[in-house]
Amino acid sequence: MIHLGPGREDSCGGSRQMLLCGLLAAFISSGVAADTLKLRADYWCPYNCDPTSEKPGVLIEIAQKALEGTPHQLDYQLLNWSRAKLEAEMTQAHGLVGMGWDEELAQKYQFTLPLMDESPWCFYVKARENWRYTGLSSLTGVMLGVVNGYGYTPEMDEFLSVPANRPYVVSLSGDRPIKNLLTMLMLSRIQVLLDERNVVRYEASEKGLNLKEAGCLNDDSENNQATKVYITFSRDDAGGARWIRRINRKLEALQQNGEYAGLLKRYGLSP
Repeated sequence: MIHLGPGREDSCGGSRQMLLCGLLAAFISSGVAADTLKLRADYWCPYNCDPTSEKPGVLIEIAQKALEGTPHQLDYQLLNWSRAKLEAEMTQAHGLVGMGWDEELAQKYQFTLPLMDESPWCFYVKARENWRYTGLSSLTGVMLGVVNGYGYTPEMDEFLSVPANRPYVVSLSGDRPIKNLLTMLMLSRIQVLLDERNVVRYEASEKGLNLKEAGCLNDDSENNQATKVYITFSRDDAGGARWIRRINRKLEALQQNGEYAGLLKRYGLSP
């Protein structure tokens, strides 16, 4: 903020001074909000991690690089996923990090180019457990941990919505639900955890947890846009297209110059 010094409150009295002050005020009022890219998500490392970390996540680093050499700043914050979506829909924030694509979401959001391939949604148990996912019937009577507000597959989402199944489902919110679900799994407060393979593997490796993958959800949409990860912007956000163009250009440049492969390797991922 620019402050006038003592005794200068009336310095806009003349016509030329009034013009200068008017231009300055217009610059100040129009520039601040537009120059800050506000991204929101819950913790979903390696895609998006702790904002204060030297490794804030692959998607966040792409966004950071997209703003390099510009006056724009990045405001990336962790929220619970439902709140993050609400802020984007109300345009209190610009973008959601880590959104998947489907036709319904495409009516509400604008999507960047796919920033990463998403790995499957898989079930995890402690290494000594023998349970294995063989279809929805194998979840009957099993205490399952999921994240509130996530969409998995249509069949899984329907299963979670059935009232008879709800006593056996622990649905967590918060800005770091995967960390809490892993703690609950290791303490045997849940028997099975469902989340994305890259996310669980990354967290288990960071924490030194001994887990076992016990099957994955079948997804017939393999190799299409539904199995990618994006940064998305509400269709009500008039500036969304501008941010998308900037991120897309940087993504393509990183892929062409080899930096993208190096970025994935930094997080233990394959190109």
